[in-house]
Amino acid sequence: MLLFFILFVPLFVLILLGVHMLVATSNPDAAKVSPYECGMNSVSDARQKFQVSFFLVALLFIVFDLEILFLYPLTVSLYHISLFGFWIAMVFILIITVGFIYELASNVLDYAKTPSSKITPPNPPRAKLLAGIRNYSTSSSLPSST
Repeated sequence: MLLFFILFVPLFVLILLGVHMLVATSNPDAAKVSPYECGMNSVSDARQKFQVSFFLVALLFIVFDLEILFLYPLTVSLYHISLFGFWIAMVFILIITVGFIYELASNVLDYAKTPSSKITPPNPPRAKLLAGIRNYSTSSSLPSST
């Protein structure tokens, strides 16, 4: 039975690939060969520079995601592990906690290098902004007609 699957499955895959190559049509157009799949037109080169801090956030996310992956079996079998296994898990949690405290202390996730008090929003030209707006008052006093 195993020999049948070892011979039959690769042969079946090769037959399906061959049928696909014979039957499939190839008509590439600009939409199909475009690297963007979200409906936006490409404006410039897709290879743009980005800050290393984004890579660091992704790396930290993966590290702490793997921490949860390693801690999940501990929580499932908490009543069945020995005292030695429990202390190994505590050392692991301690190492991850020290790493997290070091990350917070070194301000790794602070993107803005300047304090927020120095950042000022741009001032739009007020005359152009209010050009077509009339001022209507909601006060109860009526204008006097003299």
